Order: sequence, then C-alpha cells, then structure tokens
Amino acid sequence: SRAQRQHDAFKAILKTILEYKLLGTSHRGLPVQVIITMTKQQLDEAAGIAQTASGVDLPVKDALELAARSDKSLAVFANHTADVLYFARAKRTAQQGQRLA
Repeated sequence: SRAQRQHDAFKAILKTILEYKLLGTSHRGLPVQVIITMTKQQLDEAAGIAQTASGVDLPVKDALELAARSDKSLAVFANHTADVLYFARAKRTAQQGQRLA
C-alpha cells in the first residue's frame, strides 16, 4: 500500500542517518551534551527518577544506558550548593562548566 511504502522509505532514511552518524554530533559547533542529576543512592541502586537540566524526568536505568553509549564526562558533587560557577582569575575565557550553566 501507499502508506506502507511511505513507512518503509521513512525507516530507510532514518536508518541511513543513524548508520552514518549524521545526527546528534554537534549543536551550533558544540558537542551535544545531556546534563542529568541523580543522587548517589539512585546511582548505586540503578533505580528511581533522575532529572535533566531542562527539568525532564528520566528513569535512572535509561540515564545509565545513555551514559554507557556516550563520550563520558562526569561531574560528582558531594554536599554541593547552588553555586555552579567559579570565575578563575587566571583565565579570561569561560570554562566548559560555565558555558553549560
């Protein structure tokens, strides 16, 4: 049917995009990054609901699967405060953490 042909064509396009890694490699020149917040207990148990920087709830299990397939960049904070930026005097440019925040 026509609908089946359109479905197959769309599937073929998506498969090609994924195989050649044409999607998700950069965003305006910067690598794509997902910032996920979870507690140590959630990480240890691999259960619960984590939260992305944009406020989206994400199961911890899914977050760990994303981390396993990504270029790893991990920041761990113990007893942290809301202060996420540190403006060093030695450098004039913003550090990666400052750009993300």
